Amino acid sequence: MPHLRLAVAAAAAVLTAFSLASCSGSSSADEVETVDAAEFASGDSTVFRLEQDGTGCTLTAGEESRTTSVNCVLPLDDEVPDLEYGTPASAVYLSGDKGFLPTGGLEEKTAEASATILHPDRRIEVAGITCTATAPDAVDCSREDDIFSYDAGSFTSSAWRTPWTGIGDACGDAERGRFSNLQDTEVTVTEGAVDCATAVDVFSSYLSSPKHTENSGYILSLDIDGWQCSSDIKMGGSNPDIPMFRCNQDDRTIVIQGR
Repeated sequence: MPHLRLAVAAAAAVLTAFSLASCSGSSSADEVETVDAAEFASGDSTVFRLEQDGTGCTLTAGEESRTTSVNCVLPLDDEVPDLEYGTPASAVYLSGDKGFLPTGGLEEKTAEASATILHPDRRIEVAGITCTATAPDAVDCSREDDIFSYDAGSFTSSAWRTPWTGIGDACGDAERGRFSNLQDTEVTVTEGAVDCATAVDVFSSYLSSPKHTENSGYILSLDIDGWQCSSDIKMGGSNPDIPMFRCNQDDRTIVIQGR
């Protein structure tokens, strides 16, 4: 019996040592090292690039974290549009209170070839901004509740959702609501880039509003979740060049021809 107890104790000790070693190895693999931002300084900014060519970020500190700007030049997938013009985006920017958004017009710009590489599992922190390289072609950046993730062309952000569509694209049909006589309720984008599900929901809510008199020629201007919606002409109008319904939000416009 004493020999049996010793054997069991020895086996338990070996198993415990193996478990501790395994846990220790897993922990070290998950650690992310914070680098010295001074090593990435370039003038008044902090600049880094990823191991993948043509990817990199410039962080310029403001007086507070909300005024610190971030501009990351990244090879984005074609379906990621510039939100102002609907053209393909080539960078991600952060400025003011808008969060991380895709932008275009930087197709010829690449990351500084002389910039220091932020290797995978390395983190850099500047004026409330944190960027972490998660792979040779992937990076996550955050500022308070604003977050974006880039991974080999794909892009997600707390301020940006897919699928978005650009100028001239159709998003689908809205519900006719109180306007059952409408022959066409297809929602089309005419300015900016818009989340299609949102665009259809906005028009469905507008056309279904109980404030409208059913199938009336008198159509109200209403605020629908921050979109200003109205009709340019009365029901039954015949000018095909003028949309029957229009909704605007900032620099974005969606319309329904309504015929």
